Amino acid sequence: MSRMPSSEYVSDVRYISRICRSSPPDASTVSAAPPLRPRPPRLEERLHAAATEFARSQGRAHGAATTMSLPPLPPSLKLIKPYLDRASELRDKDLMVSYHCGLFALQEAMKMRASLPKEDMGFIMALMDSLEKEKEGLADLEDAAIKVENFGQELFMRADDRDRSGSSDL
Repeated sequence: MSRMPSSEYVSDVRYISRICRSSPPDASTVSAAPPLRPRPPRLEERLHAAATEFARSQGRAHGAATTMSLPPLPPSLKLIKPYLDRASELRDKDLMVSYHCGLFALQEAMKMRASLPKEDMGFIMALMDSLEKEKEGLADLEDAAIKVENFGQELFMRADDRDRSGSSDL
């Protein structure tokens, strides 16, 4: 997760490094320091604000669940069940991550389509239609990879912290 620092912070860092490389600081150098700037909003905060604004413009609440009306999962597609379960679990918490879990399930199902019976393709088509409807309700998809990666890192950090503290339930 590498983010480019803002130009203001880069100038602050350059100023500080210039002071550190110079001879002992004198009063004129120290007093000439630029004032500290407030922290810019984090990516998650900007994404949430953008998603909220988009949802408001579409006339629905941010994070409002869109129901996936899918037929029962065929036995031949049981390998994608964990991704679909996770997508439905996250639907009311984080619509962007939920959409991408469903999209990954669809991609995996498409890889298996050569070995699937023809009647199971109906489920894949229904999943595809459902994801298209979900996609319409999403905000900017350009930052989606960052949001999904941040979600994965947060999930890993929580699991790692629980494991290190000895309170893991696995």
